[in-house]
Amino acid sequence: MKKSKKRILSTFAFLLMSLIIFAQNTIVNIYPNVKHQVGDISEFDRAKYINLHSTLTDGDWAQQSDKLEYMMSTLDVHLGRDNGIMGSAMNYAKEDALKPGYADSADLVAQGKLVRDGWKLNVRKKYENNSDMMIGGQENPHWPGKVTKSGWTVASSDAVGDFMGRFLNSYYRNDNDPADSGQKRPKYLEVINEPLYGLVDNGEFTPIDVFNHHNAVADAIRRHNKDVKIGGFTLAFPDFDKDNFKNWEERMKLFIDVAGDKMDFFSIHMYDFNKHHFNNGTNFDGPVNFKGSRAEATIDLVENYSKLKLGYVKPLLF
Repeated sequence: MKKSKKRILSTFAFLLMSLIIFAQNTIVNIYPNVKHQVGDISEFDRAKYINLHSTLTDGDWAQQSDKLEYMMSTLDVHLGRDNGIMGSAMNYAKEDALKPGYADSADLVAQGKLVRDGWKLNVRKKYENNSDMMIGGQENPHWPGKVTKSGWTVASSDAVGDFMGRFLNSYYRNDNDPADSGQKRPKYLEVINEPLYGLVDNGEFTPIDVFNHHNAVADAIRRHNKDVKIGGFTLAFPDFDKDNFKNWEERMKLFIDVAGDKMDFFSIHMYDFNKHHFNNGTNFDGPVNFKGSRAEATIDLVENYSKLKLGYVKPLLF
């Protein structure tokens, strides 16, 4: 304990010395006995903020069991995102012979049972308390008109949502089931990951098409599962101020107008670009960083419009 206190005091002394050297006009007051609380939150929630884009079934852990143990048990890292499993499940699902363009429900039940049975043999299930998953759709195959790897064409947004709802029920255990009877059902579902690049920016579809897709998918999912939180539109690079805020008006604001009522949360991806951010692939025009005041302004704009349009601030998922 004495060594620990000395180390903390040494760290404080070093920080204060650094402030004196590099920012002599700055005064830092430290109150180690003060408890900081916002609302009912007074502790740092690692499950919410220390998340890795991975899963317990990720093949990358096959030869890295020691690193997984270190991250889960020592560092208390949490796993929170799986953008592959739903795409794979739909790609290899059979088509409903009586309802062309829809996944066969009996096949989903059978395939889901195989996946759940396999979980019993997975040694990584002991880390389940560090796994709180969000799953997401992909442009391929979760978009009307796409052809699955099994060879059938996705009929509609309703067909996508119907698949997702049945998938949630078939591939995961129920809350009261034994822990070895399958993975926990994900709490969050993003309808489609970063859809505007592949669907809108090439001129094939409009943002309205994508946002109406969110509504139809959400309705179909809720026919089968009313517990999962559904959100979108999972945009990357929220350059809201671009073209005098035209980007905001035609994308995120429009999404809230069209689909805000049916979403449980809004999702945004903020990526920093530094030396690898180029204009037309040749001239460096960065950096573009989504942090500090830029991140705060981005969040403020979404939350403020959510309050104005919907009457309350809808949760954000990053």
